[in-house]
Order: sequence, then C-alpha cells, then structure tokens
Amino acid sequence: CAGWLGDDISSVRVAAADNLRELTRRLGSRWSSSNLLPRVGEMLGHPSYLRRAGAVRALGRIASAMDAESASWEALPGILGRRPYVPSPGNR
Repeated sequence: CAGWLGDDISSVRVAAADNLRELTRRLGSRWSSSNLLPRVGEMLGHPSYLRRAGAVRALGRIASAMDAESASWEALPGILGRRPYVPSPGNR
C-alpha cells in the first residue's frame, strides 16, 4: 500500500492513504509506528513532489487513526516537516 503513495494517478494515491489509515485502525498505533511510519517517513525526502505530498497525506490519515500520544510523538513531526527537506530541481 505505501508504494502506491507515489502513483501517477491521484485517486490511487488517495486510496493508498485511506488504506493505511484503515490498517492503523485495525492493527493499532504500535504496529503502525513500527511498520508504516518508517516507510512513509522515507518518502518525505524523496525527490518527487508527488511522493512527498503522498507521504504527508498518509501521515495525516494515519495520525487520525492513532491514539493521541502516538500521533503526537510519531506522526506529527513528519507532518510538520521536522524531517530533512530535499529541494527538488526547478523549484524556486
């Protein structure tokens, strides 16, 4: 599912983020923190803006399904951009 966050088709990226939220609801915050967030977090530094935007969307959706403490310590830093930003060529 996480690999679909960089798909060329917008509806696929949105569905992937929704699926990750549902996985978090069913399997719990602890599982999401150890299995989903590292993979989605890696995408925040990807050169493609589609992958970065998909990762931010997914983090928001995952955080909405997590308990408050896990969301604030695990997902929120990625949403707020406290991970390394890699500028893409052509952006001014």
